[in-house]
Amino acid sequence: MPLRVGLAGLGNAGFQVHGEVLRHLNGARLVAASDPVAGRRAEAERRYGCRTVAAYEELLALPEVELVTVATPHPLHHTMAIQALEAGKHVLVEKPMALDLGQASAMVEAARAAGRLLCVYQNWRYMPDLAPIRALIDAGAIGRPRRIETRFLWLPYRAMGEEPTVFSGRWQDSWNLRRASGGGSLPMFGPHLIDQLLFALDYRPRRVYGVIQDIVGDDDYVQALFEDDDGVVAEVEINLAAFAGQKDRWFILGTEGVIAGGDRLCVRRIDEAEPRPVEVAADPRGEFVGSGERIYLNLRRAIREGAPLEIRPEQTLETMRVMDAIQRSACNRQPIDL
Repeated sequence: MPLRVGLAGLGNAGFQVHGEVLRHLNGARLVAASDPVAGRRAEAERRYGCRTVAAYEELLALPEVELVTVATPHPLHHTMAIQALEAGKHVLVEKPMALDLGQASAMVEAARAAGRLLCVYQNWRYMPDLAPIRALIDAGAIGRPRRIETRFLWLPYRAMGEEPTVFSGRWQDSWNLRRASGGGSLPMFGPHLIDQLLFALDYRPRRVYGVIQDIVGDDDYVQALFEDDDGVVAEVEINLAAFAGQKDRWFILGTEGVIAGGDRLCVRRIDEAEPRPVEVAADPRGEFVGSGERIYLNLRRAIREGAPLEIRPEQTLETMRVMDAIQRSACNRQPIDL
């Protein structure tokens, strides 16, 4: 029997991510959704054939819902996740887990007290480029990695168009642009890049220096430099202010070579004249469907069979701890020991 999911929030993450992932799955099914906006509810009913309700409390009261996916604006994650756990539901919450480490820790405690599962949607841990990168590193293809650069560069919000859609208003009105509303590039994409660094590449930083700038919107440029106990340096860069296409998504420098690229990865050793392309497996349904499927089906096994969670809340607490440190470093203009 498919896992029965209730989706809280029919904005960008609700429609563009979770709704589309669940539409492709056999092992999980969207049975209900909540949103205060009538037009969004009507579109969800048309697109997914699910029941919809206006109030979140109504969603929590539905006995058919086993797992609640919280896909609402960031400031609501903490309260809504705890509400669902206390209502006896298992919870999958969009990243960021919460606004800070204190809120995230309270969520983990609420899950333990309720005897329910809590998981954070860190789907970029399963993006298709990570497996070949990790395989190359493990095989010694570039020797010992000494510098890891990971970045996300996106078109500025002002290039996204003036017209609102069914799931999103005008970019000028977006809460994602406003620090006071929990927006900014660090909570938007920091959890993904930091999770990849910590739990896909097993990097363990001991110090961080962060810089956060306001260019188009609040906190729309972030750079964080890390160092581990062996002197390996990592850089996380997030740029939502202007598209900078000349920088690779990945640049990993080792003692005997380099891995670099974005949509197309390559590897080059110091004894090779030319870089070699790296094969990255493509999911015909899209990279976000495959990564989301892995999370939802792992949750199904964990709920039905007692299988261990692959993305454990304790791991996400570590991600939140690093994000808090980046913010403190940027505020104080000083490196922070981790």
